[in-house]
Amino acid sequence: KAFAENPSLKEARQGELKKECLAYWQVPNKSRVIPQRPDCSTKFGELVSRKPAVSDKRFFATKPQELTQQKLRECIEFPYGFKLVVLSASADGKSTPNCYRGFFLGLGGYNIHYWSGVVGEKWRKIEMKVQLPPETLVFGEKVQEVRGEGKAQRHTEAFHIIDALFLGGIDVRLKKFDDRISMTNKLVKAVTKTSITDRTTVRVKKVYDLVEIHELFDDFEMKEMKSGIIRERLCHRVEDI
Repeated sequence: KAFAENPSLKEARQGELKKECLAYWQVPNKSRVIPQRPDCSTKFGELVSRKPAVSDKRFFATKPQELTQQKLRECIEFPYGFKLVVLSASADGKSTPNCYRGFFLGLGGYNIHYWSGVVGEKWRKIEMKVQLPPETLVFGEKVQEVRGEGKAQRHTEAFHIIDALFLGGIDVRLKKFDDRISMTNKLVKAVTKTSITDRTTVRVKKVYDLVEIHELFDDFEMKEMKSGIIRERLCHRVEDI
């Protein structure tokens, strides 16, 4: 009490007492250091090598194809059991420079890295105002969302998660798709800080059943753009966060 009330008081045996206490508590007597974060390529290899290990990594580079009536007839015989989401980035990424899709690896805090999935391309650190727990590996898109119309319209940065492989070190690869989405929604809720106004919006892609594809069309609407050659564009409506 005396030392708390009078900070000018000093105890000559403080160092000795500290050593004795740490020894009694079996706590190492060393200074705290910032843990060294692993290289993103090394961490990615470590995660995907966990059993069941991914032997053929070529599927990471698989690019989406435009969904047409012919493609539906060729690939899907019955609509039941199929899910779909709306993608923002183009297949090659060239026609949508502000949007890109691929794998996002969280190493803790704002330390987030992106990889397109193409063998030979390197991971690169990206700037997003969102924190992800370490050992989080998801497939998603960094996109631009549009709010409002006309002169009051503004563009905001957003991170859309399509699917997850690891969430905070938890391997979810073998879980059912609906279970993975449910767990990812919990992670998004945990990392969303509504008190920060200029944060990156994080959301899980809305999933539609192919057999109920009319629900997808109901979420499309024409919006007047603030700038650009095309003043009206077809937009996909998402819930406000």
